Amino acid sequence: MSQRHADIDIGLAQIVAELVGGTKSENETRTNHGKNASNLGSQLEFPPTKPSCRVDIIITDSFDSTAYSAVKAKTKAASTPPFTIGPRRSEVFTAGASKKPGSVAQPNHHLKDMQSTAEMFDAVFMHGGVESIKTLAKSSRALCQIREAFGHLKAIGGTGEVVGLCNLASALPELRVSATNEAVESYGVVILSKASPES
Repeated sequence: MSQRHADIDIGLAQIVAELVGGTKSENETRTNHGKNASNLGSQLEFPPTKPSCRVDIIITDSFDSTAYSAVKAKTKAASTPPFTIGPRRSEVFTAGASKKPGSVAQPNHHLKDMQSTAEMFDAVFMHGGVESIKTLAKSSRALCQIREAFGHLKAIGGTGEVVGLCNLASALPELRVSATNEAVESYGVVILSKASPES
């Protein structure tokens, strides 16, 4: 592998070899021509006309529809595309809803095919609902989403019973959480324990 990198750039090859324990190439196998290729997907070549970020809203059956609707509306109003992520691609039902087709939330993606890392999403939001959070707490995919977002310094938000879920996922005793209708921010995690329309 180090030798292949030497075909591109000797400095790159030496850095990679040191990091992976490979053999350091001392000489260039091919002189770097110094040319740049355009349109290879560099973010610098395709700047957005209007800055925006993507929010991953995780839901499962028995979720809090009031918080979900409010966050979805607010993110849309801020030109921040919200993406609903559910346990499946079919409809997800709110707490107390009759499970009839055509009601409640239709996810854009499901937990198995979406990650919060890389360029997929810039923030993760979850909302309460006792049964919903119990389900998410048993889901390795949901916990992985939260941990990946946390590890990649993405913003995480939540209301209600999400407090316990964030504690479980982060496993950080220093993480401060909300116990009232006041939002608390700690390590980039913003939690509102007792959500109300005013908050």
